[in-house]
Amino acid sequence: MAGLGRALMDAGFAVLAFDFRSWGESGGARITFGHREADDVVGAVVFVKREGGRDHRIGAVGLSMGAAAVIFAAARTPDIAALVADSSYARLDKAVRGVLRRAGPFASPAWRHAAWIGERLIGTRLASVAPIEAIASIAPRPVLIIHGRRDRLTAVEDARALHRACGEPKDLWVIGAAGHARTRRIGMDVYDRRIAAFFRRHLPPAA
Repeated sequence: MAGLGRALMDAGFAVLAFDFRSWGESGGARITFGHREADDVVGAVVFVKREGGRDHRIGAVGLSMGAAAVIFAAARTPDIAALVADSSYARLDKAVRGVLRRAGPFASPAWRHAAWIGERLIGTRLASVAPIEAIASIAPRPVLIIHGRRDRLTAVEDARALHRACGEPKDLWVIGAAGHARTRRIGMDVYDRRIAAFFRRHLPPAA
């Protein structure tokens, strides 16, 4: 994401990058897979509005857990005028089930154990952490959904489901050779240009 940030700055955008709770230099002891991280995105938006001026239009980019967080945040604040969600799950409970299916005959007990632990860690039911239920309320703000066809952690069908649930304007970009959160690595220049073009189209300069 740092490389994308540099590319967006080269394209003329101001960029704020921050650590989610429990990541990097931020405090905290647990991650919540986008559930409470959405609060961090909203906090970043408030910061930009305060420091950069109310006239600036804000776009958000999130990868994996960050993609889920920006979807939740955009559903909560209209100050996110356009967003890019790369490698998001549609529903957390189904994403976890999909990973645990690889356990074969142990999948069912593993799921019950993982769900029990996960719900206590994040403080809510896994089924309630569902970007697919939040994304419909973002329209008419534009959304670009990106996913790798070879993603084995979050199925590409999640991206298609998010795209179907999203209102217009929207776009879906499936990158055939990419695994989970590896979409930019397949072709950095093409990736950076496409995201910069998306924001140029939908975030006109402030007065």
